[in-house]
Amino acid sequence: LNSSGVVVSRGDGGVSTAGDMNVTASAITAGSGSHARLDASNGALKLLSANTQAPSRDTFAAGGTLDIGAKAIIDEAKILMPSGVVSLSATNSLALQENAIIDAAGIDPNLAVTGSNGGSIHLESKGSLVASSGTKLDVSAGNNAQAGALSIRASSAVILDGIVKGSANSEDLGGSFSLQSNSIENFTALSQKVQAGGFTGQQSYRVKEGDLTLDQGNTIEAKEIELTADSGSVNISGSLFARSNDQRSHIALNAKEDLIIGATAVLDASANDVENYKAGTIEVSSTQGRVNLAGTAKVKSTGKGDSGRLIVRAAATENDLNIDRLPDDLGQVDFVEIEPINSYRINNDLPIKDQLDRVHNSLSDYIAKVGEH
Repeated sequence: LNSSGVVVSRGDGGVSTAGDMNVTASAITAGSGSHARLDASNGALKLLSANTQAPSRDTFAAGGTLDIGAKAIIDEAKILMPSGVVSLSATNSLALQENAIIDAAGIDPNLAVTGSNGGSIHLESKGSLVASSGTKLDVSAGNNAQAGALSIRASSAVILDGIVKGSANSEDLGGSFSLQSNSIENFTALSQKVQAGGFTGQQSYRVKEGDLTLDQGNTIEAKEIELTADSGSVNISGSLFARSNDQRSHIALNAKEDLIIGATAVLDASANDVENYKAGTIEVSSTQGRVNLAGTAKVKSTGKGDSGRLIVRAAATENDLNIDRLPDDLGQVDFVEIEPINSYRINNDLPIKDQLDRVHNSLSDYIAKVGEH
């Protein structure tokens, strides 16, 4: 498909090929309310930019959906989908080359007090996923509107060197960012890029291998913050702010190995107005390692009706838990809950009574030993 102008899909439908596909245009879009698909499931799909100027994004219709799938995707084009939904899915590799743009941000119609909400961008690869320097992914909001969502999933490592944007007029209306990958080479740098992009609604990171480390002097601030290391550790020396307003906030830190909250760390899920709003919940968990919250770490969760919560989960030992220490001062946490993690293997698809009885007896013995200890 070759055009010196814009490639526009209207209605529902698309183009599919058993081999490779090249699409060249000044911009690619889908009309309002339409659902378009470009599919080269057994080949490579290249989105190329024509040597012509793309029209202003204000001239594009809002609210379309565009799905792009292939064995390998190479994107050098401008995909302009105001308040739309854009999905790129590759079975081998997904590469956004320099100057590639996927723009699903909201728009500000003339004379309108409120613009449109930001759309969503979904990038998925069962192999590598690279967004080179000079790329831009944008789900920002229109004026006084809600920013959208950017989700990235890859079975291999993710390289995100371009710009990501999910901002809004108010932090309460900021966008959501989620990333799942095999590993993240420099989590601190990535998180600060996302933070600078205005994703204050949600930030979620999950890696299959390796650790997640936030260095001292760096901050993640969003209504919901979740960090999960499936086989490694989580180490926080920076600051996590998830302040509650009319909606309660949440911080969740999950590790298979050690969960470490360093001496300079701050975890804050308190209400901005403790007289009128409930606080959020802070959860820290290690299933097989140790939990260590440094004595000087600052942990805060206070709000209306003593609603703040700190929940600490750690693997159970014979008569204790794998918790090395908690902060010296927990006076700014309304309620602290300690939960042991006991694991049991059930061989059947459905547990039988004898198995459930063994679990019950084991837990009873554990509780008795903890009480004696």
